[in-house]
Amino acid sequence: LLAAGQSFPVGVSSNGVDVYWANLGGTTVAKVSVGGGVPVVVAAAEGSPGYTALDATHVYWTNFGDGKVKKADLDGANPVVLASGQLGANGIAVDASHVYWANYNGGQVMQANLDGSSPVVLAMGQNKPQFCALDASAFYWTNAGAQNDTSGALLKVPLAGGAPVILAPAQAYPGAVAVDGQNVYWTESTGGRVNVMPLAGGAVSPIVENQSIPIGVVVDELAVYWTVYGKGKVWKRVK
Repeated sequence: LLAAGQSFPVGVSSNGVDVYWANLGGTTVAKVSVGGGVPVVVAAAEGSPGYTALDATHVYWTNFGDGKVKKADLDGANPVVLASGQLGANGIAVDASHVYWANYNGGQVMQANLDGSSPVVLAMGQNKPQFCALDASAFYWTNAGAQNDTSGALLKVPLAGGAPVILAPAQAYPGAVAVDGQNVYWTESTGGRVNVMPLAGGAVSPIVENQSIPIGVVVDELAVYWTVYGKGKVWKRVK
């Protein structure tokens, strides 16, 4: 257990040194060492911050409540607004040249330069897109669908362009998604599961079941990390 007493923690990310998350039920973005310790607030007075992403120098996050996409130095200094007026800005991912996010209420998946310039709609008409992740060849996201049925899905689209591909249909309100060199991981909130499947496709396997609304998930070379919205906790499992 890395952190407790959080206000509905959701999107989680890690750089192998620290784990970051956003407190959707509050106004803060926080971090803690991957080895444990005292959580540190890196951004406060935010508009219901949803999800986080990291590169070598910055932490990025979305504010679901006020429709902003922001970034700051890893310690929280020098915050910058990258986009505003977004409709339920939710999941976020970043690579060497772009930042990506999903607009839950707008049904859009977005891309912009790291400074927020040149925004592009990558996909529209989606069924409540909320989380996203990247690898070297594709962009992944989950469509939440309705909370109490299996109308959600896990999707991807090649970074070079093309039509979206459904990797896992009929999901029970899927949440965050993460990838490593072999697998794609995602949470299934209604079912209380953290799932995994090979990047090339195949069977879906649960890593853990019967969690109280798992939402955020991230993976590094050592472990899988996830947040449990209903219990205010952050967990990890060694691979």
